[in-house]
Amino acid sequence: MKNTISAFILSLFFYSAIAQTSGGCPASENARSIGNTIVIEEPPYVPDTTGTNREQTEITGTGDRTIFWVPGLGVDADSWKQAAKAVQDGVTGFPPRRVYSAKGFSYDESSTFPVASSSLQNIIAGTPIVSPVRTNDFIIAHSQGGLVSRDLDRSVNLNVYSRYFGGIVTFGTPHKGAAIISDLESKLNSFTGTLCHDLSIGPFRELATNIFPFDLFSLDRRAVELVSGNLCDYIGVKVGTLADMKTATLAQYYKPNTSFLYNLNDYTLNHSTTPSVAFYGIENNDGICFRTFYSYFNLNASVEGAFQADNTDNMAIYEAGQAMDAYVLKRNIYNGLYIAADVQYYLALIGLDFGLAGNYYGSRERARSVRDGYQTGINWLNSADSRWMDVIGAQTYTSSYSTQTYHYCDCGDFGSARAATANNYSLREKYNVPPPTGGGDPAQIPNVLCPEGCEDVHWTTTTYVTIKNIYESDGVVLSSSASEYPGAKKKKMDGSNHKTMKNDLNTRDRLTELLDGQHGGYFFTETR
Repeated sequence: MKNTISAFILSLFFYSAIAQTSGGCPASENARSIGNTIVIEEPPYVPDTTGTNREQTEITGTGDRTIFWVPGLGVDADSWKQAAKAVQDGVTGFPPRRVYSAKGFSYDESSTFPVASSSLQNIIAGTPIVSPVRTNDFIIAHSQGGLVSRDLDRSVNLNVYSRYFGGIVTFGTPHKGAAIISDLESKLNSFTGTLCHDLSIGPFRELATNIFPFDLFSLDRRAVELVSGNLCDYIGVKVGTLADMKTATLAQYYKPNTSFLYNLNDYTLNHSTTPSVAFYGIENNDGICFRTFYSYFNLNASVEGAFQADNTDNMAIYEAGQAMDAYVLKRNIYNGLYIAADVQYYLALIGLDFGLAGNYYGSRERARSVRDGYQTGINWLNSADSRWMDVIGAQTYTSSYSTQTYHYCDCGDFGSARAATANNYSLREKYNVPPPTGGGDPAQIPNVLCPEGCEDVHWTTTTYVTIKNIYESDGVVLSSSASEYPGAKKKKMDGSNHKTMKNDLNTRDRLTELLDGQHGGYFFTETR
């Protein structure tokens, strides 16, 4: 078995991913109840796919054109390596197009968007010319790179820079803000803190006890070695460092509801005529945590084949299942040891052998401790998806309550003259009283429903309910953000997460559609 747990824990460090705001969608009728929690799975987000303000429909002239492949947060130069090469050179089932793929891009993300877009402009302006007209060239950008490209487009429109591109295509860009950036350190510390503690407590306790040799039924030796080597402290340091990095870079400008995003979206909607398309991924919520983390930890654009990133989804679920099986096996082993020691403990007590009973008592409690430690890990694995969806804003909680006032007529004791006047009423009969018209306190309802001489007695009960709203996302960015590029055409990528969308089968299909002109005549590009 692979080093499942250690790989999963280490994969926490992919935090260069960007998530999206959780707001906006009304509750749907697709709800189910779990205890006092109503779970509402929001209907698929359906954006306007037509585009509204893009007047340019064709490129000028013919011949090769340049595509500028712009990376997201972290500015990974290899981010688009496989897709860019496939578009230029072709692969089986995907013919080459008449393009030059300008990749390996970088831009300054250590300051503000004007600084970042300025550095991107300098790189684009210095790219060798292959197009007869520079506005035939266009940008394909991932995540944060899409916002940098849009900010550059605004500056070009305002005549700050010359125009060296004519269109923008975004993949997984948080056009309406990133929920994970808000209160980032707290969210990630909570997530990684519980992960580190809950997954390590079983192996830690097993190492600390000698009631069962650890070498038998080894869970994951490297995981235990890492944990025993103060991995928890290491994770804490990493999270703190990454949180500081994000609050000091471009990410702070695309927290939800920032003035930067408001102004950018308002300008794009009302003034931009740049042809544009927004592609957005929708990852399966079942296993979303493992799928997302596994892809960030295992995908390597330098070695994977063109459009081969899909393979990580099934492998992620397989590895998560292996991890769960390992923890369940250990829990069951130690539960068996607990039961056996418990039986021997009571037999020793019956035989009045208190020394032996003490030995079995210690064995029983050590087995209980290890068993419960692995159960804690099982509980975390079962809740991993929900925990991660909380971090990225893919589920939100609201509280609701309702009250009901009950009344009965208190007509005194049986046989009394007072009770006799109420012979048409059951003594202490309960009945519901609707709230007064226009609101108000039900306690102030006139005592007209009880017979004369009887007292209207009432009390109120309150029922509290938590409503959990679940939204579609790519494991990092909500679809309701990645699709909300004002005026752009939109298309979803079912099954793609924030990482795989740059090189999976959906990438191939969306690029085919794009270059065939299905998302606007401007993007039509001839095959070689």
